[in-house]
Amino acid sequence: VGATVIFEGSTADAFETTLAATDPTADRTITLPNASGTVAFTSDIPTVAGVYAPLADPTFTGTPDAPTAAANTSTTQVATTAFVMTEVGDYAPLADPTFTGNVTMQSLDMDDIVAGDVIYGSGADTLARLAKGSNDQVLTLASGVPSWADAAGGGGGTSIADADADTKIQVEEGSDDDTIRFDVAGTQVATMAADVMTLEGNNNRTVQVKNTGGAYAYVTFQDTNTTAPSSGGGVTGAVRVGCQTNDLVFYADGEEKGRFLAGQGLTFNGDTAAANALDDYEEGTFTPTLIAG
Repeated sequence: VGATVIFEGSTADAFETTLAATDPTADRTITLPNASGTVAFTSDIPTVAGVYAPLADPTFTGTPDAPTAAANTSTTQVATTAFVMTEVGDYAPLADPTFTGNVTMQSLDMDDIVAGDVIYGSGADTLARLAKGSNDQVLTLASGVPSWADAAGGGGGTSIADADADTKIQVEEGSDDDTIRFDVAGTQVATMAADVMTLEGNNNRTVQVKNTGGAYAYVTFQDTNTTAPSSGGGVTGAVRVGCQTNDLVFYADGEEKGRFLAGQGLTFNGDTAAANALDDYEEGTFTPTLIAG
């Protein structure tokens, strides 16, 4: 067996097909497939580098085709434009999205937020955070920015005030003051402590009780509580203005001792008859009782 095999073909001419074998350095075996067909030679195969993309980091040109993955596929498979358009149809755009159905929002980043913090709009595309204030502080707003401030009155106290804070009811002016103060037009006019209410100021102060629809109105100055103030019940000592008759009545030891009648005249010991009253014109028929001590 020589180094070449020559085939003449079906026509005896000057053209032949030669199979040449390179001198091997070891035994070689060439296996022909069990099939029919035409054998392809290297001249039939284009240059690989110029026609095919490499497997690593290939660069495609033109309009390459690829199989379209099924909807909701989540793998490293190549996504075709058809797959992308199908998936995008299930999402709202980032700019001016329109939501339908039940939308579940993700919670804010709560890592730095604690109980009592206030989250508010910053005026930009973000939310701002106001850290919680101290106990009894109130939330105020200036130029759209919230902040914490001590309640009016100081010492942890509170107050109800008008717009310029010069007329107000103030609870505890200082720490543990335990006094309610009444200010009008910037001047303190009255205070109320545990056992006394005081009208203050250099000018005369007037307390007025006005009946706006009841049977009567009255003011009582007394030394003990009473269960029936309109009739003097339970009172050991008192001065009562008004009552049902608009009289000025004096009580002692739980009993009425004297009365200035609204129609003029003075009566004693519970006698309210005008005929028995002591007045400027005549002497009544009352019997005076002398109380010593």
